[in-house]
Amino acid sequence: MSEVLVLGIGGAGCQLASKLHERLEVRAVAVNTDPEGLKHCGLQEQVLLDARAVTPGFQGNCAVRENAAEVVREAFLALVDEAEILVVTAGMGGVAGTQLAPLVVEYARARNMPVIAAVTLPFGFEGERRRELAMAGLSRLTRSADEMVVLDHAEEYKRAAKGSLVDYFEAVAETVAEQVGYRLHLLQ
Repeated sequence: MSEVLVLGIGGAGCQLASKLHERLEVRAVAVNTDPEGLKHCGLQEQVLLDARAVTPGFQGNCAVRENAAEVVREAFLALVDEAEILVVTAGMGGVAGTQLAPLVVEYARARNMPVIAAVTLPFGFEGERRRELAMAGLSRLTRSADEMVVLDHAEEYKRAAKGSLVDYFEAVAETVAEQVGYRLHLLQ
């Protein structure tokens, strides 16, 4: 069996990575700019990145972007030595997942590493701007990843059985784990 590494990027990505680690019994690492988010993600392996690396000015300021890209590249290279397949999980529309996940996927592809990207899109109530950012991040990921798992909260929540938001997120994580497991089976 191939060595799989799951990188959960940002708050939502870390939560999804935790479920993949639990359900698929694969190595998973939480990567975030928020120390509180890392505390509550449930994964032992964690990388805390400097929040300045992904500030909103990241997209517009080339010097900041290149510095951030180098920090992310160094963190990525330190993690992937033994991995043969990379799974990147992230929530699109926020800062960390939207900006860092595409970079990580691009680095993996440069190493000829197969990549599965598993992402969520924002709820409708999170606003049009967040949706636009999510779609831009998704577009970048789609160009580089071998396989994509995309779950749109705006659509899925409408179809979900009535219950708590905690139950909904648990069901989402289970669905993503099932879909990623299927794709891993195909790649191995």
